Amino acid sequence: MVREYVHRPPAVMVSCRLNVTPVCALPWGMAVSDTTALRVELERLLTLDSDQIDLVCAGDALDDLIEFGHDEHAELCERADADFARGDTDAAQYHEQEAAAWRHTLRILVGLRAARRTAGATGRSRRFGAA
Repeated sequence: MVREYVHRPPAVMVSCRLNVTPVCALPWGMAVSDTTALRVELERLLTLDSDQIDLVCAGDALDDLIEFGHDEHAELCERADADFARGDTDAAQYHEQEAAAWRHTLRILVGLRAARRTAGATGRSRRFGAA
């Protein structure tokens, strides 16, 4: 799934592209059951709160959190667009960085959902980024 948002301020063009394919969601090959590494990575991104991270680690509410993440990403891209249009590049860059954090969070969540579905279908553990 790819969503693209294009910002066209007077002299700048920034593409806020969202690609949430589950391939290589966690490139170091983290196992689905490795909740410690998952928790550390999600805490580092500062997009989800502690309760939401607990839900992710438990495997609950992934669909809801993915939908929430898409909404957050879209809103931040729209804010960045408005900031660029006003000429406020500092605010626009801030919103672009926040949108990038949500893109990474979504890659993790979508990859985790796909890996858990695959593991559930095969009855075995699966690693992220496995060929």
